[in-house]
This record gives sequence, C-alpha cells and structure tokens, in this order.
Amino acid sequence: MRTEEQTSTHLVLATIVTVFGVVLILTTIAMSWESWMVPIIVIGNSIVWFLHIGRTSSNTFYENLCIGLLMIGFFFFGVHGAVLFDLSAVACMLVLIFSMFDRKRLLYLIVALYVLVLLYHCFLLHTIFWGMGHQDMVRLGIGIMVVSGASSIAIYRINRRYAARKRYDSMLAQLETAGRQNADFMSNVSHELRTPINMVLGISEVSLEKDIAPEIREDIQSIQMAGKRLSNQINNILDYTEIVEGTLTSAKEEYMITSLLNDVITTTAMQNSRHQLEMVFDMNPKIPAVLIGDAEKISHVLKILVENSIKFTEEGGIDICIEFRRESYGINLIIDIYDTGIGMTDSQITKMCDDFYQAESGSSRFVGGAWAWASHCQRTASCHGRICSLRQQGAGGASDPYRHSAGSKGRYAKHGDFRCGAVMRRVLFQGGEIQLR
Repeated sequence: MRTEEQTSTHLVLATIVTVFGVVLILTTIAMSWESWMVPIIVIGNSIVWFLHIGRTSSNTFYENLCIGLLMIGFFFFGVHGAVLFDLSAVACMLVLIFSMFDRKRLLYLIVALYVLVLLYHCFLLHTIFWGMGHQDMVRLGIGIMVVSGASSIAIYRINRRYAARKRYDSMLAQLETAGRQNADFMSNVSHELRTPINMVLGISEVSLEKDIAPEIREDIQSIQMAGKRLSNQINNILDYTEIVEGTLTSAKEEYMITSLLNDVITTTAMQNSRHQLEMVFDMNPKIPAVLIGDAEKISHVLKILVENSIKFTEEGGIDICIEFRRESYGINLIIDIYDTGIGMTDSQITKMCDDFYQAESGSSRFVGGAWAWASHCQRTASCHGRICSLRQQGAGGASDPYRHSAGSKGRYAKHGDFRCGAVMRRVLFQGGEIQLR
C-alpha cells in the first residue's frame, strides 16, 4: 500500500511523463520524424496512468518505468540533427526531474546519455565537426557547460540531503538511547522503592490483625491505603518501562470476572470512603464464569479508570457496566464506566493521551497525581493488540457521555448512549485475548 507522499510523487511523475510525451508527439508531427514513435509514446503514457490509478505496482517499479520512458524519449529527441542546440535544455530538465529521487546514479546516467547523443551527432550525423562556425561552437560549448553545472548542483544538493538525513538518523538514535536509559533508570528506582513499600504494607497488615484502638486502626488503614496507591504507581512505572522497551507481553490464563471485580471493589472502596459516592457495579449475568486472558492487565486498567473517576467526582456516583458480545472466537468483554465528574474541555481531550499530561499541572491543581492515566491505559492496551480513543460530548453534568474505548483488530462494540452522567470511560477487551468457555 502506497503512502500519501508516494501517491503525490507518482502523480507528479505521471504528469511530467504525459507532458513530455505530448510535446514529443507534437514535435514529431511538426518535424516529420518517425511516426512509429507516436503509438509507443501513447502506450507508455497509458500504462503509467493505469498503474497510478490502479496502484497495482511497487514504488520502485513505477519510478523506474517513468524514468525509462523519459530517457527513451530524450534519446529519440536527441538523435535528430535539427535539435542539436536544444539538447542542453532538455537534459537540464531531466537532471532537475531526476534529482527528486535522491539517486545520484540517475544523474550520472542522464549525463552519460547526453554525451552519447553528442557522440552520435559527431560520428554518425556529422552535425558536430571541426570546421563548424564559431557561433555554433560557442552555443554548443555553453550547452555542455550548463548541463555540467546543473548536474554538479544537483549532485551537491543530493549530498546535502544525505548528510542531513544522517544527522536526523543520528539524533533519532540518540533520543531512542536516552529514552531507554530513562526507562532503565525508572525501572531501577521502582525496584528500589518496592522493598520499603512492601515492608510498610506488611507491617500495616499485621498491625490491623491486632486488637488496637479505633483511632489507631483508622490511621493504620490510611497508611495502608497510601502504601497501596504508591505501590500501584510503582507498577505503573514498571509497565511504562516495559512499554518503552517493547517487552510488555500479554498472558493468556483462566480467570473469573467476579474475582477480578471483587479485587477492584476492595481496592477502590477505601479511596471512595472519603468521597461518599454511590458506586454501582452492573454485570450481565449471562457473561461466562471463566474467561481466558490477561486478568492482571485488565484489572490494572480498570482500577486506573475507576480511581480516576473517583478522583474527579465530588458528588453523584459512578456506574460500572460489564457487558459482552459474542464473536466467532468467543466473546468481547465490554466495560463501560460512567461518572458525574467535572468533565474535560476539547483542548484537554486532544492532549489526554500524551505522556505525563495533566489538565492542571500547577501547584494549585484540583487533585494530585503524577501519572497520566489515559496515556498509560492507551499504551498498555495497544501493547496487547487493542485500541484506545477518547471523545467528549457535552460538558460536566450533561447527558451525553465521554467515551474511553480499548479494543483489538479495529473492532468497536456498538452501544447506544447510556445517559446516566457526564463522563463515561469505556474499556473493550476483545480479540483472541478473551475466549468463551
């Protein structure tokens, strides 16, 4: 499949070949040259346009075909004695055209063909000879110098473009190296932080099993919740480093959707205790009990979305709807998350999937948090063969939802608007990752 840039280049080539062919046909008729060349030019131009419109050829074959037709036309034009002093203009035009391809051998080839045509005039047509007039010799010399200068300039520009491309490639390689080093640093720091965090969680868990005062128990629970949230952030960093390095893999293991949701409820319940929001988990009872997929990643993405809904919702509630759609390979698991949060502007929507973007990054922002949840969910889903997109409809408190979709193989679930709040985040896990049992 051609890219848009290649299609534009091919259109320019087809136009150049056509214009050159039409001019050559008119010249052939006007100068009473060989008439058998006219149908050859017409057939060649027809093939060029057929391949361009049908897009049935490779990029290299199409370019070589156009180059070949131009060079054949130039040779046919040059072997006639009446056009000796016009050869330099046509040669310069071809040098300009061939310089678009950044292939120096094409320039050498057109210069060699120009020299061959001059030798043809000298030894066979005898239009170039020692006793020709001074004016003709000056005109011929100027033409040769113009072609030589145009070729030299074209080769110089190609060399400059080669050098610039090498610099860009070097800069890109340095940026990729810096990104990998940054990912390695974050991974090492995350592993160093995991040990003390696990100690805090373990000590708090043991302390909660003892008979302690209610005030102390509440404080320890707060410490435990903070430790779990920090542990989740560390997991996010580790996932990010795996995404950058391209080592994030998807597991295919049996799991129960009820256990997954229970884990999400347990994790988010303590965070929601401060907001006193109404949380509704609405699951279709026809969903198979046992599924196959990466339960850890599904739970991780779902926790991020639910926690984000809690974070940006001051009053109202959150509705988590779990549905499915049957496919030939099994089912698509569809999770829609609605909330009555503050919503986002169109400019914020366009930047939500940028790395580490925050709608409010100042010290007085509405809520804290350093992790870009949308970017992380999108990149985690894409590494597992799924798709993420964001769309906002209406402002906060409106009935039209904001949707977050993640899927695989370009398929989306067909759902009508669930008019229960201002914001909705949709997670669609589909493809071979989840199968019906």
